[in-house]
Amino acid sequence: MTTENANPSLDPADNDTLVGLLRLFETKLKQNFHCALPATVVAFDRDSQRAQVQPGINVTVTDGQQVNRAQIPSVPVVQMGGGDFLISFDLEKGNTGLLIVCDRDISLFLQSQETSKASTNRTHDLADSFFIPCVLWDYSLSSQDIGKMVIQSRDGNTKMSIGTEYIKIVTPLLAVEGNITASGDITPGTPPPL
Repeated sequence: MTTENANPSLDPADNDTLVGLLRLFETKLKQNFHCALPATVVAFDRDSQRAQVQPGINVTVTDGQQVNRAQIPSVPVVQMGGGDFLISFDLEKGNTGLLIVCDRDISLFLQSQETSKASTNRTHDLADSFFIPCVLWDYSLSSQDIGKMVIQSRDGNTKMSIGTEYIKIVTPLLAVEGNITASGDITPGTPPPL
């Protein structure tokens, strides 16, 4: 005779034990403790640098059913930078990234951009997250760029490759606005290998 486990969250071997109770308590506690999740862009507003994102990991309910997490309607998008410089990306629907969930409510910090108190008691809530865009797959890097820093289009047809010996720019059209100043030799010749 088969008996069905009425509570699939609980290992039947842990029934009626203190260890089992503590293990279940820890599991249930962690289920609502968010740190980081992959996510997909649904919409992006370049002016506000905020995205609407769909978390990429479902919630598994007690009966084993998979339920999509709710979309986050407006999350700040991290643009890599420091000092007075940054690298900015215009995100598209379907782009992927990582939601980094803050320990406490960050709403007042986002308004003032200064040290602030947490305005609610929320902890590790998806409402208090940042989105870091990242390309995880479906891109092509040239073997010529090994050991170099590369900024490029996904297909590699437009790129800037920075090495210790040279900087190589590959593009169908290079437009420069402003003055060009050079020191050193400017000589026509064979460019570095692509």
